[in-house]
Amino acid sequence: MFRRLLLIVLFLAFNENSFAAGNGSVRSLGMGKTGVTHALGIDSYKNNPARLAASWVDLPIQVRFTSLSMVAGNNSMDIGTYNRYFFRDKGDYLTDTQKQDLLSSIESESMKFNFTTEATILAYAQNNFSIHIQGVGFGEGKVPRGVFEYALSGNVNIDDFSIDGTQAEGFGGAEIGFNYGFKLPKTKRMKIFTAGIGVRHFEGLRYFKVVEATGGIFTAKDVSVFDNTTNYYTSDYPFAEYKHQRNFKTFASVPSINPNNPNQVSRISVLTSEGGRTLVPIIDIGLYTEIKGAPRTSYGLTVLNVLGSNVKWNKKAEFKYTEFYTEPNYFDIDSDSVDVEVADSTIATGGFTSEYPSLVKFGIGKSWDNVTWTFEMEKGLTKNDISFFSAVRYSSGIEYRLWKQRIPLRFGIILRGVDGVATTWGTGINTRYFDFDFAYATHERLALDTKGISFGFSLTAKI
Repeated sequence: MFRRLLLIVLFLAFNENSFAAGNGSVRSLGMGKTGVTHALGIDSYKNNPARLAASWVDLPIQVRFTSLSMVAGNNSMDIGTYNRYFFRDKGDYLTDTQKQDLLSSIESESMKFNFTTEATILAYAQNNFSIHIQGVGFGEGKVPRGVFEYALSGNVNIDDFSIDGTQAEGFGGAEIGFNYGFKLPKTKRMKIFTAGIGVRHFEGLRYFKVVEATGGIFTAKDVSVFDNTTNYYTSDYPFAEYKHQRNFKTFASVPSINPNNPNQVSRISVLTSEGGRTLVPIIDIGLYTEIKGAPRTSYGLTVLNVLGSNVKWNKKAEFKYTEFYTEPNYFDIDSDSVDVEVADSTIATGGFTSEYPSLVKFGIGKSWDNVTWTFEMEKGLTKNDISFFSAVRYSSGIEYRLWKQRIPLRFGIILRGVDGVATTWGTGINTRYFDFDFAYATHERLALDTKGISFGFSLTAKI
């Protein structure tokens, strides 16, 4: 029962609640998360504030009442595998073949995830100014393959597993942001040259981070023997004396699991907080230019959180740890014959800081009467923040506008970066008085049987 519950929790966590990189806007998501050169008006937020001053016509006042964008996925299990084993019509148990199929979907030594989700509460844009209120969340982590193996098979085929290498960090809260775009002096080759600045404040609601995970579970299989002379179960396994190596108030490492000392203490330590804020404003900057000639060619550059603002977490900031050790249960001879002894504690701290995501984006775009094409490169800037990815992300998108430009059809592709390989689609209805946009994407595979999905929708009124 314990293994079955653990298995369901693990795979639900990594498939239904794992969100990846932020999208800027729903239109951007449909075009491969590009937006540095084509996002206009209310969509300029987090894409390029310089675009607020780049329109050739007077834009209507825009009010966005709702917008949600999320990316769900992992580096291992595809949707088909998930549906086969967790939404079955009948059958309570997995066969050995099915268990191996699940395990084979974990292609590396650990299952990894990362997420970003954005939900607009209210946004307003007029001329070259905009204001946004959003809920946001960020996170990443990984869990060793051995945890999943034990959840599936117990110690029938695995005698121990380690939690070494377990990582997790995530936080969520609300942002309020102001953006302003303005024109700059241009050269003879430029049709327009603009710059923009954004100022954001983040109010944190929750933070969680695993700062230490050492040790693991050791189970003794078939070690108990009934002695007819003494009428007791005995064991031939050479157990060493308990070594509870405890250092509660530090992050000092506890040695990993030792088969010769299965009672050795293991530990999981986490930092948590229920509130915090950015003490220094988050500053975004952008540049945009169009070059004379046809088709219309544009270039854009955006740096988000250029100053590297951090979040100070000081509301109910706590360091929590759980220590445990395992020992065989000599009197219940089965494949799960293990007892777990647990001790935990919580220590209040004076607060701590975490880094807020920071990245740079550069893009090129070309526009015709009914078609827009874009290409962008993006990279995380601060190695320790949870949005960082060492590989540059390349993305490209196209939009074709039908029926007097009221029905957009969008497509995009993303390579490398935090998304791996992804394909995106989008459409919508753009009228005189409102815009409705929808976007969808698959991850890791260029097919519907994907390892994750992205989606987003938004509704904007125009006055």
